[in-house]
This record gives sequence, structure tokens and C-alpha cells, in this order.
Amino acid sequence: MTQLALITWVVMISWLVIGLMIYFGYSLKHSKVQKLATVAEAD
Repeated sequence: MTQLALITWVVMISWLVIGLMIYFGYSLKHSKVQKLATVAEAD
């Protein structure tokens, strides 16, 4: 695996970063825990 071309590593890490950004961005926006914390602060 360490003998893969540099471009392969760059593409893989790029897609990994993009995927993680989408994953965490979606989870922050749709988190039920986040909504509960917001409601609790409003009380």
C-alpha cells in the first residue's frame, strides 16, 4: 500500500476530507441533541 502513486494518496485523502466535512456538517445541522440543548437554553 505504501507503493501507491502520490496522486492516489492525494485523491484518497481529498475524498476523505470532503466526506468527513459532509458527514459532520450534516450531523451538526440535523442533531437531535443540538435541538434539545437549544430548547433547554430557551427555557
